[in-house]
This record gives sequence, C-alpha cells and structure tokens, in this order.
Amino acid sequence: HPQKTRAFIAEGDSMIGANINDGDVVFIDTRYREPAMLEKKIVMVTVNNSTTLKRLVAFHKGNKVFYEL
Repeated sequence: HPQKTRAFIAEGDSMIGANINDGDVVFIDTRYREPAMLEKKIVMVTVNNSTTLKRLVAFHKGNKVFYEL
C-alpha cells in the first residue's frame, strides 16, 4: 500500500542472517501494528531512542504470550 509504505537505509550487520546488509534499502509497511500479525516477521522498532530491525518471536508461558526481539 503506497501511502503506508516507508523506505529506510539499513545500517550495521545485525540482520545479515536475514539477508539485510549495511546500506540496503528496507521497505516498511506501517499498516501492521498487532504483534500477533507480525510474529516471525522482521519489524522496525525504537528502543531507547534508537531504531532497529529485528525478528519478532513469540513464546508462551502458561496461558500468556510474550514477544521478544
């Protein structure tokens, strides 16, 4: 969806395993915000005023679902 897509330049090498290299152009679809819809997907998040790309992973503990990057 063109109005909800943003382009960014990747910096660093933390996502080489996902074939995202330093200097690559990364397109982000901003329509999806629910963690359940994004499980196992690569997401862009801001932590401590720093934006990063990571894979969102869910794990279950009892009847609760937790997400980690």
